[in-house]
Amino acid sequence: MSVIIPAYNVSRYVEDAVRSVFEQTLAAARIEIIVVDDGSTDDTLTILEKLAAEHPGMRVIAQENSGSASRPRNVALDHATGTYVFCLDADDQLTPWALLELVDTADATDSDVVLGKMQGMGGRGQPSTTFRRTVLDADLARDHLFHAMTPHKLFRRSHIERHGLRFPEDISVGEDVLFVAAAELKARRIAILADRPYYLWRLRDDGGHLSRSGAGFETIFEKSSRLVDLIEEHVTARRTRDALLRRAFRYVYHGMLRSLSFEEDPQVRAVRLDRIRERFGYLWTDGVRAHLEPHLQLPLWLLFAGRDEEALAVAQHVKGDVRRLRYVRDGDELVVNLPADLARSVPLEWRRAGPVVTRSTLVSAGSSSDGGPARMRADVEGRRVRTAPDAVAARLLRTPGGAAVDVQATVVGNDRGTAHVELALPTLEPGTWHIQVTPSWGPVVGQPTKVLGPAGADPGPEDLGSAQTLTVTAGRPVSVRQD
Repeated sequence: MSVIIPAYNVSRYVEDAVRSVFEQTLAAARIEIIVVDDGSTDDTLTILEKLAAEHPGMRVIAQENSGSASRPRNVALDHATGTYVFCLDADDQLTPWALLELVDTADATDSDVVLGKMQGMGGRGQPSTTFRRTVLDADLARDHLFHAMTPHKLFRRSHIERHGLRFPEDISVGEDVLFVAAAELKARRIAILADRPYYLWRLRDDGGHLSRSGAGFETIFEKSSRLVDLIEEHVTARRTRDALLRRAFRYVYHGMLRSLSFEEDPQVRAVRLDRIRERFGYLWTDGVRAHLEPHLQLPLWLLFAGRDEEALAVAQHVKGDVRRLRYVRDGDELVVNLPADLARSVPLEWRRAGPVVTRSTLVSAGSSSDGGPARMRADVEGRRVRTAPDAVAARLLRTPGGAAVDVQATVVGNDRGTAHVELALPTLEPGTWHIQVTPSWGPVVGQPTKVLGPAGADPGPEDLGSAQTLTVTAGRPVSVRQD
């Protein structure tokens, strides 16, 4: 088992990262650690050399600065001898059981790639859609593997060498995406472990994440183009291809159109927008759009329709961050909230919210003082919707068994897009029940969602807590707990 770690000016973090490998339940004799210092100017190399004296399987390689993590990772891969390789960043950590369980899973399933659930540290989020459940033979599209494209995974080394996989050294930001995409597209089998965290992913407070420092237009264009080439080379099924292309089109907005909204030279803007359309326009299909969030579809619709000024105006309206787009109620529609002049020029079909992702959080639960039904209160909202739902339907779902019971739900107030809802719980059969709510804004119905508990102590943006369950004895709920 080879753990490879690129290191550059990480003296604050690298000891914790390396010691998390020392503390693995996998026997130390089965682990080799290869750390490549990429020309650090702080105490990183000194710390690494001291740590290497504590572990017979640890090797430190020092080299001149290369400007990205690609060269250090490739050097480490060239020296690796383990059956498996795990890519650990020098500011992150492994949980103690990580390597043993990842290796055991790869052995048992003959997987070429194994993903372990990631958990954020310091407020960093994690790719929650990929880690919803453990899957021992994952599907690229169905299991959202392209939603988690960092290299912090277990790879079978023979798989890497058989296909000549290395991190591209001519791209300084996002190079790991191309390595991971190639490894997963060529893999015989991929497994996902999601029952507990394996990788602790840090949000640094010193601005040290290269992936968060931004990249120029040309870098993102080249990365996106190569990603498209990989997908088209290895995927023939149209539905799978469309799902995977979502990643490339997110780069088209976040890495290209967004940067052009700040470009002052109109000639540069025009040339680059034409290049985007020429390279990616033939892929802008209904199938691809179905996998993109509605707030991303609007500026891309405008871009590929040749309506450059309006596409740039939308990006400028949200200061480059399309996640700031919000939806508001307009008659019987939920539409993107744009300045009036821009809203008049953009077709309504492109401004519609589409399927509304909803979320609901438990506020309180308790028995009625008058002997009536037990009551719960929950806050319900649509993601990025400024208008509160005006109605909420609720159901109790029994697990296991599949029984469903409709519940009276009353909107008792609202605040800043959130509806405060009271649920009257009826007499129920003994067992465990989930609470599901479905909000609506006139004829627009949001997606059903389970009522969640309060977020954890260190939540990411997608971490809203665990699903709540009711435990029922003798027909009356006796407790509410998290799964």
